[in-house]
Amino acid sequence: MLDFLDIRTIAFIYFFLSTLLSVLYLLLCAGRRSYPGSFALGMSIFIISQSFILFTLQKVIPDFFSIFLFNTFTLAGVSLTPIGFRLFLGLPPRYGYYALILTAASASIFYFSMINPIYLFRNFTLDIAYILLCGETCYILFTVYLKNLKLVSRVTGTVYLFITSFFLIRFSYFLSVKFPEFNYMADAPAGEFKFFAVSTMLVALVSSVGAIFCFMAMVITRLAGESRENEKKFGALFEHAPYPVALSDVSNGRIIDVNNKCLEIFESDKKNVIGKTSIELGIITPAQREEIVRTVANEKFISDFEIEFITRSGNALNLLLYSCMVEISGTSFLISAFIDNTLRFRYEKEILYSKRLLGEINAQKDSLLGVIAHDLLGPFSAVKEMNKLLINQYDDFGPAEIKSSLEQMNSSHDKAYALLENLLNWSRAAADKIVFKPVELRPFQIVENIKEHEKDRIISKKIKFLNRLEDNLAFYCDENMFYSILRNLIVNAIKYSRESGEIVVGSRDENNSII
Repeated sequence: MLDFLDIRTIAFIYFFLSTLLSVLYLLLCAGRRSYPGSFALGMSIFIISQSFILFTLQKVIPDFFSIFLFNTFTLAGVSLTPIGFRLFLGLPPRYGYYALILTAASASIFYFSMINPIYLFRNFTLDIAYILLCGETCYILFTVYLKNLKLVSRVTGTVYLFITSFFLIRFSYFLSVKFPEFNYMADAPAGEFKFFAVSTMLVALVSSVGAIFCFMAMVITRLAGESRENEKKFGALFEHAPYPVALSDVSNGRIIDVNNKCLEIFESDKKNVIGKTSIELGIITPAQREEIVRTVANEKFISDFEIEFITRSGNALNLLLYSCMVEISGTSFLISAFIDNTLRFRYEKEILYSKRLLGEINAQKDSLLGVIAHDLLGPFSAVKEMNKLLINQYDDFGPAEIKSSLEQMNSSHDKAYALLENLLNWSRAAADKIVFKPVELRPFQIVENIKEHEKDRIISKKIKFLNRLEDNLAFYCDENMFYSILRNLIVNAIKYSRESGEIVVGSRDENNSII
């Protein structure tokens, strides 16, 4: 049974097939995301397959290469398997333990190959090492597994359970039978020894091929699981993002998906948004889209792009757009996020308005201070000159001249006092602190008082001032308010009248009202 199979031919087939599959697996790991341990798993099969080329050259090259190095490299490859799975599953690799097994087995193989060649003891060494290494691999795969990898881990563990069982059976059988004298596996005599020799090669071939496919299945399954997890995370992040987010096709601008916040701010639903462009929805203009696409194409992103949008309910929104380009399955998409800048935009406008208003108020204040300074300068200058004149010529003045000077000083004081009183009333009006107290007033006398206070200006401009109000005319009004208004009118009339002009203050009866 199996005597017709040539061991070297099987070894060569193993070398060719395992080398091809291991290289494909390593390329798969290199081309996709590389997981810890995946490279060690690929290299384990690759090293074993390369060692088999030494086996095919038994009796052609020295035994050191065809027996010792062949078995040492094979054990090294097998020892990489539990290391790779430990790294792949997040377990400590235990390098020292596997190095100890490899060193002890290599020393035994060297002794029973080069110093005292005994094929049986060499096989016992290999069987024990394979049972330890493959048995632990089987234990790891059956007891420790990642999420979504339970089934494929147990299938792979079954492969190594088969390998472990084979070498355990072989060890037990060789231990119980009388072993013939031969040094090379290829020289195994026909019968059960040839059967085990050929079976060893076939088990190695089938197990390696199965292991490679299991490795690939584990990597692909893990990638697929993580892809689904990432898709779920992205979906949750997309849907529950605190800002409006939209995904659109760069080529035609059609919206692929939007999150709930985006629907909320644009006051719409997915049925009316998906498949339409932002231009059709009125979010941006064609010119704005061209600018966005051009900027993103050149710089890969755009930020702080201002958009004004009117919602269905008529609310005016000021939005800031942030977009970047991503490629998914060879298609370019725009991921766009919007920040509602409406309140900030409104506050900025209010701040600008307040700033402009404050500038106008400051200008009015400066103008008012100039007018106040000018109006106060006249009365105080007159008082100053009168004081100076009285001091210098006191001895030359008689009682009548002194009295006249004091009357002029009193008039200047009254004018200054009246101006300050007007300022106080103005400040109260500005602070909304004026209290309205209507009393009976006779405007004739008020006009006369104002005329007397402004007598110097009237005389200096040779103005003819006529008070034609009736002496018995009376009405109810707040005295301070009426005085301030009337004085400002008269002062402005004096100020803007030509020299030798005429100012007339009068009244007339019209529609039962006095004007």
